[in-house]
Amino acid sequence: MANSTNIIPNKLTMYQRVEGGVWHYRIKLKTGEWYRLSSRETDFDEAKEIANRTYYTADYKDVRINHVI
Repeated sequence: MANSTNIIPNKLTMYQRVEGGVWHYRIKLKTGEWYRLSSRETDFDEAKEIANRTYYTADYKDVRINHVI
């Protein structure tokens, strides 16, 4: 079972597919679609920082999001 945490309800969710694995996150676009990315981090706090940075710097007018590291 995946470990999941809502960072910003209905906008940014983080999850781990495997216990101790890397954290993934998904961002809800203006189109209503979810865009999934990998943080490439196993540490929750590091992954959360990456997910938040991506969320707040994403251009929601475009479906493509550049992964900010």
